[in-house]
Amino acid sequence: MILLIVLLVFACEEQDKVVDGRTIYKKNCVICHGAKGDMGAGGAYNLAVSKLSLEERIHVVTNGRKAMAAYKKVLSEEEIAAVAAYTQSLKLEK
Repeated sequence: MILLIVLLVFACEEQDKVVDGRTIYKKNCVICHGAKGDMGAGGAYNLAVSKLSLEERIHVVTNGRKAMAAYKKVLSEEEIAAVAAYTQSLKLEK
């Protein structure tokens, strides 16, 4: 019974966590794309001028593109969607 209660509490805590695209970006993307998305290290695309839709960004993050690694085995679908959405805000911050 105690184990069941512990599992239920843990499951509820996991559901309450908010996926933060900015934090994921800083951890995984800033090294090549830079804080504002315009660094371009190693041929990284300038996200501040990208015209990709959210769906296209999700596809690129999931599957990679050219020198960019795929993140489908690194991030969950929710994390990929969150970081892709965050990258859309970079053109506003420039």
